[in-house]
Parts: sequence; C-alpha cells; structure tokens
Amino acid sequence: MTSKRISSLSCNKEEFDKASVEYQETLKKSGFNEKLEYTENAPNHNRRNRSRKIIWYNPPYDLQVKTNVGKTFLQILGNCFPQTHKLHKILNRNSVKVSYSCMPNIASRISSHNLKTIEKCKKKGQPRSKTCNCRNTSECPLDGNCLLRAVVYQADIKPAVDSKAIYIGLAEPTFKGRWADHKSSMTVAEQKNKTKLSTFVWDKREKGQNCEIKWTVLRKSSPYRSGSNKCNLCLWEKFMIMKGDDTLINKRKEFVSKCLHVDKFLLRNFKIKKKK
Repeated sequence: MTSKRISSLSCNKEEFDKASVEYQETLKKSGFNEKLEYTENAPNHNRRNRSRKIIWYNPPYDLQVKTNVGKTFLQILGNCFPQTHKLHKILNRNSVKVSYSCMPNIASRISSHNLKTIEKCKKKGQPRSKTCNCRNTSECPLDGNCLLRAVVYQADIKPAVDSKAIYIGLAEPTFKGRWADHKSSMTVAEQKNKTKLSTFVWDKREKGQNCEIKWTVLRKSSPYRSGSNKCNLCLWEKFMIMKGDDTLINKRKEFVSKCLHVDKFLLRNFKIKKKK
C-alpha cells in the first residue's frame, strides 16, 4: 500500500528512491521487513463524456389544468417520431425533456420593475416623484402631499359658532386638482350647489359665519381599471361615509351611486380619426 502511494506521487524511479528512504526506515523500526519497490504508473485514460444536446419543453404550471401535459406531450412525441422516422435521432425521449415552468405572477413582475426604477433614481440622485408643487409649502392643503393620487380625503369644517362638520370625498387624478374644484365652488356663487361641501360653506357664510377647513387623507387606494370588476377607491369612500356620525354632511344616497371612473373606458368616448 505504501509502495503504491509513493509510486503514484512520484514522476519517475529516481524521485521514488529519494522519497522512499524515510518511509523504509520507519517501516523497519515498526517491525516490517518488506522492501518498498517502485511500480510504474499506468496511463490514465479519461473517458470522454459526450454532451448530448437536450431540447426542453417548459409548459406553464397551473393548478386548474387537470390534464397531465407532460405525459401527453411525450406520447405525442413517440407517436409522431417513431424509430423509423428520419428525425428520430433528434426528437426522442432522450433528447427531449419536459419540465413545468412556474412563472412569476403580475404582482412580482410589477414589484421587481418598481425596485429597479427606484434604484436607478437613487443612483442618479433624483427623487422618486413630486409630492407637492405649491409655491409656498406652508400654504399646502396637505402639508407637502397635495399631489397624492387616488385618495379618500376628509375635510374638517370648523364654523365660528356651531360645532364642527365633516365632509368625505375622493380624488382620482390628484388631490390638488380636486381641492382646486372645491376652492372654486366655495368662491364662485354660481357653483355654490356643486357639492355638499360648497353648499354647507355658503349657508354658513350667509349666516355670517366663517369656516376653517382642515384637509386630511383617510385612505390611499386604486381606482377602476379597464377589465376589473370593481373600483376600490369608490368602495373605500362609501365605507368611510357609512362609518360617519351625525357630523357628516355627505348625502346618504352616495351609498348606491354609480362609479364615474368607468365612463372614460367606454367605447363611446373614443373617437376614430378619419384618414384624409
């Protein structure tokens, strides 16, 4: 065993004789009289592994599909390309493999895209998005967040004499656009009945009471999108109105009101451009 080990580590007999002296003395002291002899190493013929070209078929996996797609595919492969077929060497059970593909869902794709975009913005030193474009940030209705989109907001109205009142609404594009509409309806007399909030403020103003309004965001949600069955933004607004108490000035018929965000996706709103 020792002879084979030293022989395999030595390139020739001279190197074996140099290394075996110390081992021979150690074996003699231990009571072994065998003489270490050099055995020439047999040439190492490495077996060449031929890489086979594999064609993979990766059907997407779905729990709702009851058919064994992999088994059916291999049966079709065997029927269409038997051993007598000229393409059997390329398309057979050994060269074609089946493996189900678990593809990422839409949420994971969107989140990964958002992360990449955020990282790019951080590297460039750019902010993700503007939250306020007011010239004087101290006059912003939402303390620097007036450009928030798709939110359910609350207006706390504090008249000078009566107790406070609450109005709940929603803003689908940006809150600042909706706030500008409220501001216009509370200033122009022709628009006093545009919303319940403007009607309430004009009634108090005619009684000689000035109203202070504080705006807050109750919920950020997603509006209606083409193909969906519901509008989360409208549902959250109705839920907040249902939770309101006697101080709420919203109309109760808003519970059954139709979602207006659907109209912009109707075909009647798309005009076909006529070719000249």
